[in-house]
Amino acid sequence: IFEYNISTNTFSKKLDFDSSNGSNPKGSLIEIEVSSLGNEEFTQSKVDVILWPNPVNDMIHVKSKEGIQFHVNIYNLLGQELQSNNKFQTNHQLNISYLCSGIYILKVTKKNGNTQTIKFKKS
Repeated sequence: IFEYNISTNTFSKKLDFDSSNGSNPKGSLIEIEVSSLGNEEFTQSKVDVILWPNPVNDMIHVKSKEGIQFHVNIYNLLGQELQSNNKFQTNHQLNISYLCSGIYILKVTKKNGNTQTIKFKKS
């Protein structure tokens, strides 16, 4: 049996059972603190860009809020890369007029390897 503390973002194991199917609850009360899976580090490592317009018709604009250089890739929902711009810049303008209407994923990568993904809609 586990307890989740929303304020500290941790799980505590409260009761352990002896049998694999839980039919023999002979276990004793235990408490084990399990920390989160690095959410703070992940949040700090994201790229922090803005994308507009969304939905988009022909041209999509992507700009770093921090003035940090990045490159971009566009993928469909199957994970297939459709467009790549490997030049590191603080902003990008991408012509996506050739794409069919639908949902796509923009992957932004900084020089240090940190990434962020943003879903956008092509009208």
